[in-house]
Amino acid sequence: MSVIEYRHPTVEDLEAILDIINTSNRDNPLWEVHSPDEFRKNTFEDDEWDAEGHWVAVRGDKPLGYGGAKIIKGRQEMGQNDGWLGVWVLPEERARGIENGIMERSVDYLRDKGVDKAKYFDLKGTDWRDTVRHDFGFSAVHREFFMVKRDRELPSMTPPEDLEFRDFILKDAKDKQLEDLVTLENDAFSEDKNY
Repeated sequence: MSVIEYRHPTVEDLEAILDIINTSNRDNPLWEVHSPDEFRKNTFEDDEWDAEGHWVAVRGDKPLGYGGAKIIKGRQEMGQNDGWLGVWVLPEERARGIENGIMERSVDYLRDKGVDKAKYFDLKGTDWRDTVRHDFGFSAVHREFFMVKRDRELPSMTPPEDLEFRDFILKDAKDKQLEDLVTLENDAFSEDKNY
């Protein structure tokens, strides 16, 4: 078996990378297949995306895995010194070191940029991603649950009479509304709570 090489992605890799991502997420019923235009806008055309923080794993000329790290400038401006990590590997190439090779480079990139925390993106909690998370010392601290409607009406629920619900659009929210929302979310996911 030939050697795996890691290199930064170029626009010419776009379709191969997109194929890796879509194939890698095929086992997830929540995954929505992305188009090349969507992917280009979220990567090469996005000011916050840095090709130097991403890698394509190749054997010969064939891309087998993709991943990297992203630092969101707005979060840094708000005093949050963190980043995001993601890894996608073709199913037949997993558990051969590719995912760890990409993660190692991604973590080093964040460290070189002075970032001291990172969130590891795992859409479903698949075994191979759990292994990578464990190998790099990440803990599962936040889970999101999605509801999928499959040809049935959602049940109608009446809230208790002592509760009041108000809607607001996040981008139009006042500072106090955002502060209350963040406090609520932090309290709900605090390790001290038994929810």
